Amino acid sequence: MNCQNCGQQIAASSKFCRYCGAAVEAPKPKRLCPTCGAELNEDALSCWRCETSFDTEQAAPNFNADFNAGAPRIHPAQGSRVDLGEYYEGAETAEGAPAPSADAAEGTTYAGYSATPVAPEPVPAAPAAAPEAAPVKKSKAPMIAAISTAAVVALGVGAFFGVRSLAGSKDSDSSTAQAAHAAEGGTTTAAPVEDSTPAETTAATEAQTEKKTRKTTTTTKAATTTTTTAAPAPEYEGRKYDPKAKKTVIVVDDPDTGAWSNCFGGDWIDYHTLPRDTDLHFTVEVKLSDTFIGMMEADILNGDEQIGLAPTSMDAVTGWKHLGEEVNYVDGDFPIGNKLKALDGYNDGTYMVKAKLDDDGNPKLDKDGNVKFEEDVYMVEDDTKMAPLYMKPDGFIKWSDEAWMSWGSDTQTLEFTLTKDCVNFILDSIEAAKEAGEVDENGVNANDYGGILFQCSGNFEVKKVTIDYGNILMNSDYEEWAKAHPGETWGE
Repeated sequence: MNCQNCGQQIAASSKFCRYCGAAVEAPKPKRLCPTCGAELNEDALSCWRCETSFDTEQAAPNFNADFNAGAPRIHPAQGSRVDLGEYYEGAETAEGAPAPSADAAEGTTYAGYSATPVAPEPVPAAPAAAPEAAPVKKSKAPMIAAISTAAVVALGVGAFFGVRSLAGSKDSDSSTAQAAHAAEGGTTTAAPVEDSTPAETTAATEAQTEKKTRKTTTTTKAATTTTTTAAPAPEYEGRKYDPKAKKTVIVVDDPDTGAWSNCFGGDWIDYHTLPRDTDLHFTVEVKLSDTFIGMMEADILNGDEQIGLAPTSMDAVTGWKHLGEEVNYVDGDFPIGNKLKALDGYNDGTYMVKAKLDDDGNPKLDKDGNVKFEEDVYMVEDDTKMAPLYMKPDGFIKWSDEAWMSWGSDTQTLEFTLTKDCVNFILDSIEAAKEAGEVDENGVNANDYGGILFQCSGNFEVKKVTIDYGNILMNSDYEEWAKAHPGETWGE
């Protein structure tokens, strides 16, 4: 099936799209006309085909859904109404299947059953015996003919051997002369033999021989082609584990600059290659997109633009989760909104978060009684000015408008750390999703995927990512490696 949001192909059991993070909605059952079986719009009160009027509750759902329920259903081709409960009240057939009811509508079929008895095919009658032929009187004519024929054959045979004897003597003399000539060092050339076969017969024979030769050649060629040994598979030339590697560098050749998209496009940092119990430090190089720079230069921005990214985990059950929503999962040399919320006065002396206030100037509370906060981080010395770089309480690392407007076309660097608690959370979440997944007949678990991506606000590009730990792969690289090394574990 395909994601209804981004169109990418995903597993039918998916709860979230692995490419865009959107929740996957189950398809709604089709509504069918209870009279003729035509497919109807969800709110239709009459059938467009047979013009039958009805309440919306009368239109049957998907015809193929749960026919054991006993609810009335129709056959879309026949249009006759059948109560399936009738098929389960009679005696069982020899194969153990319920016998159809005799009260069902004549000619109506459903799920392989027929309400009309089928007459057995007529057995063809045995052919009538032919009348016995009358006895035939024996005649002496055949015997006389046979004796005459034998006499003619005997005379022919005698003549043949007489001529052959004379010819044999001549051939013997010729053979002796040729042998003597060869003994003296000469070259023997066979004399042409006169062929008494008619020209038409010879031409037909040659044509037939040529035809057989062509046929034989073709057959031999086909047989040779079939038995040709296939060339060995090319040697794997992808990423290989390097025990000496100290860092991983990911160059993003075609970054996704769409709003709130995965900056890696359809790829992500694969969980199979992440180390447990390890802090991972990231250095991310970013720049404004050329399109956005053009909009700035043309002065056509609307003032609502945001530039930022959220380190995000992904698994088949939870979907996308901003890791910065948890207090101790993301760390960096910038103020972190969730940490400021836990401090007295909601500030650390330099940066602060603001509580949302009602009309009376009192903090607004959520349904659990907790204070609601504005999403941005401000300077304590001027609470109308945002910090140049900060992490919002929702996990997005954001640059202030004043900051990104000064970039131009220059590349900027962002650094942060995913703590070991964060990495362990990612791995544990994926393992839990795998346990909840189903394994198909090929041994494939549809929930066996996940890792780390960056959800971006749009208008800028992630150009390169450097991680201070070696041998970490993107999913596309890992799948290529796994295909070439079945049954093996990365790094072992």
